[in-house]
Amino acid sequence: MDIKQKILEKIQQDNMTPIPAWRFWIQGSGLWVLSGLLLILGAFGVASILYIVTKNDWDIFSEIHESKFTHIISTLPYLWLCLFAIMLVLLYIDIKHTKHGYRYTAFVVVIGVVGASIAFGIGLHLMGFGQKIDSIIATKDPQHAHLFNPRLQALSRPDKGILTGRVTIIEFTAPTGKIYVENPILGGRWIIIIQPTTILPDDGIRINDRIRALGEDIGDQQFLAHIILPFNTLGLGPQWKHRDVDDEETSFAPHPIPLF
Repeated sequence: MDIKQKILEKIQQDNMTPIPAWRFWIQGSGLWVLSGLLLILGAFGVASILYIVTKNDWDIFSEIHESKFTHIISTLPYLWLCLFAIMLVLLYIDIKHTKHGYRYTAFVVVIGVVGASIAFGIGLHLMGFGQKIDSIIATKDPQHAHLFNPRLQALSRPDKGILTGRVTIIEFTAPTGKIYVENPILGGRWIIIIQPTTILPDDGIRINDRIRALGEDIGDQQFLAHIILPFNTLGLGPQWKHRDVDDEETSFAPHPIPLF
């Protein structure tokens, strides 16, 4: 009995039916579509990581942590890094199962996947998608936003003279005022007190702005601000002077900027 006859008998015994070519085409195309989606998700992860790293309070890190190394370790976006790693693994597996994926070595696939994700991620970051993702998470799920952006945790230490939040109410009667901010990490609303010597952002402060404040906790969820900075703009500017706790004559210069 020749091989052809054996194959025919096997097909008849197992009731095998031929698989249409279009099913193979759909399967192959589906794998490439899935690869594309994973690549896009990985790129969004890179954009989010780049946004967090570049806006990581480099202008005031010495107010938050003892050293730059401690600041970096404490504020790395570990959750985004883990999600990015998972995306890379899934993308690698998917590509290896495509029609010609077996031809490429693991090294080539890994380098290609990582390189493409980073390249697309940089592009998305430059287009502002990293910041948009962070803002969406902070708005939709403020209770868990610090898991994606650990700098929120580092900036929520009024006992150490640093407070962040989203502005909800502004009460301003020159030269003093109050800014009400929501900070889910600290459990709700805080009142930031503004004095004539408080340095304010050059562009002022508006409802729904996210801000950073340096100053001191005065109790009852009130915070006396010496300087208020935008959340996403680094640089203290020429108006700011770092106050030495041992130098009573050094102070923050007045900077009367309208709040709205």
